[in-house]
Amino acid sequence: MPIYEFKCGDCGTRFEELVSAGTDRLPCPKCGSAQTYRLISLVSSMGNGGSSCGTCVPTPEKCRGCHCPH
Repeated sequence: MPIYEFKCGDCGTRFEELVSAGTDRLPCPKCGSAQTYRLISLVSSMGNGGSSCGTCVPTPEKCRGCHCPH
């Protein structure tokens, strides 16, 4: 089962849950509201020479542009 990120439409809480792929809504863990929705999350890849952001080209000192450390 994948981990999906959700957001509550009532209180704004963001949370992650391990659920089956077809799950679009879960009760909010903070306020209990059923007005939650699944967010589109970016896929993180650490296969690019250890780049921690997944969007930049690694350099020996640090990423250029986003300045994330390696």
